[in-house]
Amino acid sequence: MKRSNFPLFRLTLCFLVPTVGSYLQAESILSTNFSGRTISGTTASDITWMTNGLEDPGSMTAINEGSGSISGLFTTPDAAGVFAVSKNIETVGPWSTEISLTLTVDQLILDSLELGINNFNNSGERQDGVTRQSEWTASVTGSSSGLIDSQSAITSFFEFGPDYITIEFSSGLVLTDAETYTLNISVQDTGSALGNNVGITSLNLTAVPEPAHSAIALAMFVGVGAALRRRR
Repeated sequence: MKRSNFPLFRLTLCFLVPTVGSYLQAESILSTNFSGRTISGTTASDITWMTNGLEDPGSMTAINEGSGSISGLFTTPDAAGVFAVSKNIETVGPWSTEISLTLTVDQLILDSLELGINNFNNSGERQDGVTRQSEWTASVTGSSSGLIDSQSAITSFFEFGPDYITIEFSSGLVLTDAETYTLNISVQDTGSALGNNVGITSLNLTAVPEPAHSAIALAMFVGVGAALRRRR
């Protein structure tokens, strides 16, 4: 009577199932800490981007929203390495910026946007020892599908920056290489009269890799199973 290899097959399954699951974890697809960026008016250039499944989006420009106007981006020592906009969101109004998202893979499932944030006074000096609050919104628009998601988060009260917030996208938000996308990041006062000039110190966009990765792991599992059956 031949000895069954089913226990070995079951043991292999125990090792491979976590492996398949690990391919479904979100990972960074676009990030920067703005180190080395240069400023010209309202545009930050020479941004060092870390990309994974996306093309380098290039520069970022502050866009005026609502009333008032943007004086530019702060170039003060405290604003070095920060995308800091000279517009008081409490007394003047909100602003936004846009980032191009062009896929270099078949598809990605967006997960979240993590932002580091600092507050500045009207002279571009970092504000420490004060409490400020701001509402941040991340919206994704497709070149052919239009607006596909928009989510917001509010910074917690804090005295010493930078503060960090995470904006979670809707579950199953799939981007494909069939079109290009734009990530719009906007900020406004929460109505608490605690807003001021704000800047982004870091940015990290995360997504689940294309499903083909997990399909490879599953194919490995099926192949092992077939080999064991042949041995039986």
